[in-house]
Amino acid sequence: MTSSKKSHPIPNSAAAISEIAKRGEWDARLVTRYEGRARKKDYAQALSFEAHDPMWLLTRQWQFGRFQGNDCGTMVSSRIRLQSRSVDGICPGQDRDLVQRVASNEPWEPYVEAIPARRTLSVRVESAMRLKKMLVGYRAAVDKLMNLYPLQAETLHEEGDVIGELADSVNAKRTRFLEVYAGRIFDGVKAYEDPRLTEHLATCMSQFWANNFVKKYREWFQKMYEPDQTAGSYWNKEKVAYDFSLTAANRLYSAENYASGKIGWYTFDVAEGAERLSPDRIETEGFIPVKATFPSAPARRLWEYEDRKVRFGNLSNDDVSQLASAVMMEYVSMYSNDWMIVPVEIKPGTVANVEFIEVTDCFGTKRTIRQSAEAHDESYSQVDNSVPFSDRWSLFGSTRADAYDKLDFRSSRGLLFPASLLRIEESEPMEQVQFMRDEMANMVWGVEERIDDQCGGSIDGKTLSDKVLDIIDSEKGDKVEPDEAAEFTYLVQNRVPVHWIPFIPEPASGPMGREMRLRRGRMPLYFQDDFRWVRPNTSILGIEREGKAVKPYYLNEEEVLGYGTQVTLTAQRTRWMGGQSYLWRGYAKKMSGYQANSGLMFDELRAIDKGPQTLTATDQEEESTE
Repeated sequence: MTSSKKSHPIPNSAAAISEIAKRGEWDARLVTRYEGRARKKDYAQALSFEAHDPMWLLTRQWQFGRFQGNDCGTMVSSRIRLQSRSVDGICPGQDRDLVQRVASNEPWEPYVEAIPARRTLSVRVESAMRLKKMLVGYRAAVDKLMNLYPLQAETLHEEGDVIGELADSVNAKRTRFLEVYAGRIFDGVKAYEDPRLTEHLATCMSQFWANNFVKKYREWFQKMYEPDQTAGSYWNKEKVAYDFSLTAANRLYSAENYASGKIGWYTFDVAEGAERLSPDRIETEGFIPVKATFPSAPARRLWEYEDRKVRFGNLSNDDVSQLASAVMMEYVSMYSNDWMIVPVEIKPGTVANVEFIEVTDCFGTKRTIRQSAEAHDESYSQVDNSVPFSDRWSLFGSTRADAYDKLDFRSSRGLLFPASLLRIEESEPMEQVQFMRDEMANMVWGVEERIDDQCGGSIDGKTLSDKVLDIIDSEKGDKVEPDEAAEFTYLVQNRVPVHWIPFIPEPASGPMGREMRLRRGRMPLYFQDDFRWVRPNTSILGIEREGKAVKPYYLNEEEVLGYGTQVTLTAQRTRWMGGQSYLWRGYAKKMSGYQANSGLMFDELRAIDKGPQTLTATDQEEESTE
């Protein structure tokens, strides 16, 4: 060993040091630091930290303050009391009058997102194939259905929609589809809608089997194409999102803007009944905790090499958003060896609340954890409820939907565990609409980028629009006779592509003090000696009627800001616990695209380009004189 002061004698043994300490003659100048010095070329023994001198080891422990520790016993067992309440109903919006029972053993995404399928040609053929397969061995019944329900060129457009019929005529996929299946299969939709289907089948089989086949076929058709929407659709066109609520006893959990495709605990806020929820189950169970591990956790052993999956040095506190990362980094770097995990099984579709956690360490000491942000809010009435979420610490609670309206940022006890899906298989977009703001025209456009081709696929909206406009231009070119003497032409209004649907700002008189909202409009096209209205070709922007009148389509202005909003319709499939499969069509929304410039103009005077002109004799004489 060495000393920084060579003029003083250095004790050369632990016994000598102990004798000096007893006499009180210890000089602080003597030994200021002990250092180990390797005397061999092989450093393996030095790096192993072998303790050859017990006094040196005790001194190092004293230097690091290890003799001033508390009870750091390791957690060996725990008891948790869990209060839970099952979700019992679902309703569109927050209308409790339309609450329907929801099964706890079924996923929620197919129930909420399912959209009724349009009666396309592919649906008519697919459903007919299903019924034909059920009637194997009854050839006479199939022949009867072929005569009763022949497959024809059904259209999705309303009567009198000339532009829509023109779009069908230029759809080559639709034409080929009809050529293949017409005369080879019947119309399954007509068979489903005919109330006399059982009567027709009974002429080719017994009444028992006719009833059985029709019952199974209609149940399958409803499951595939007609989801249960007796309480109304959960898709809110004004918000461009799903709007629904769940009920659990006296509490109402709302999901106002769900369009991500996956329901999670973060989807819901408490809309009503923020007080403590009365549980229907109270369970106390014991658990054995295990060590919590995560990538790039500090190693528990000295000199153990760590991986580089996460670099804490890249974290910074340049803005407030990094504060949570800094707190997490402190816990990870200082207490990573003390993190424990206790597995708690909770049934899906349940509101669960941990009443207390009792922890027993290796010394037999028991500690009960009861305090939480929710209990603090309930116990002290003098707490300032206007303190925002960022200044509160809350875990496993639910926020209130009207927190900012009422400045009440207290948490509600209990966390909703939804019956959500882990994985969903999704098709390519069957329909896709891009909402974009056009500041020059002071409107919003719904651009139908992908349109259902009625054959199980989709067609590009621009391609379909170009084909329709080519036919319109070819007809107009034969009838227009320009005046050769005219130098200008007057344009009342130019046109935009057929797949661009306008949304015009309109004063609003609805709730929440909204001043403006967007209403779907119509663009005219001159065809066959008259102005024809362009109707949307997608179900996303589709027309709905109340009686004979067209129901207005409104869109909240804040849904389309400086950036665009894209809505897609896809077919989705998944398997639930037990192997049961679910198939549905649903919408999804994401931010995409920017502003658009449609080039829409009114009252424009344009110069006619007549090309190179031939000079008259008088003009030639004047030109030669000059």
